[in-house]
Amino acid sequence: MGRKKKHSDKDTIFEIYRRMYRESEPLADFDELLESGATAVERWYMDYYLETDRQYEIIEEVLKEHKVPKWKWKYFRFEIILGASPTSTKKENPQTLD
Repeated sequence: MGRKKKHSDKDTIFEIYRRMYRESEPLADFDELLESGATAVERWYMDYYLETDRQYEIIEEVLKEHKVPKWKWKYFRFEIILGASPTSTKKENPQTLD
């Protein structure tokens, strides 16, 4: 009846990645990256940037929405940050350097 769907860990992780890449520079659709095979390229995520603080905010938002128990939050943070999250180090444009 009024039961809510329980999210698997994979569902939660993919939702976090979807939101991160929606806000990354350049913008990207995580599902399209998966479907196109772009994620098979080594270190593909280094082509995308998202500030560290915003990455942690997104992780927390999704974990709350998916009702993940707090004792599991550390696991998800490690999985995302050490996984395929966008880089938090902005590339310098060599044309603008003196």
